[in-house]
Amino acid sequence: MGTLKTICDAIKLDNWSANAIAQASGVQQASLHRFCNTGKGLSIESLEKLCEQLDLSLVRRVNFQEWCDANWEDAKDVDWLPAYDDQKSEAWEEYSDEAWPEQVEEAWNEQEEGTDYDEWLSGWEDEAYREWEAEAYPEWEHEYDSEEYQKFYDGCYSQFASEEREKLEAADWIVLVDEPS
Repeated sequence: MGTLKTICDAIKLDNWSANAIAQASGVQQASLHRFCNTGKGLSIESLEKLCEQLDLSLVRRVNFQEWCDANWEDAKDVDWLPAYDDQKSEAWEEYSDEAWPEQVEEAWNEQEEGTDYDEWLSGWEDEAYREWEAEAYPEWEHEYDSEEYQKFYDGCYSQFASEEREKLEAADWIVLVDEPS
């Protein structure tokens, strides 16, 4: 009954007589009278004519925070988690490019004098790197995530909310309702 009441209230608010609004909108007066009394008797075409004459439009009220909360879970899994993983992989590569040579130098310094470096390195490095990575990565990952995850999450959520607000504001049939924080 909300739409019915809105149309009939708008007619009264604008001081239209039943005859005047019927003539101005092209809706039959008997149909309009029946509509305001019973909620029946008007076609969609007649409702559109009345709404146009009264400058009424159908809108959807969207609580923006609830909209974001409802849509963020799907968006984050698709959009930002892979990007975070890529960023973390790049950061690990940078870290290991700096830290690994120190490991190699320490291991080399423990070798007997006269050992051929290239021969020693080719036989040692692959396995040693895998062992070092298996030990170093979990600690590094924990530290990285504790420092970077929330910043990345907040930045992505902010970007997501901004894009959603822009998309919703572009729809002329949506009214954003922001509850005060």
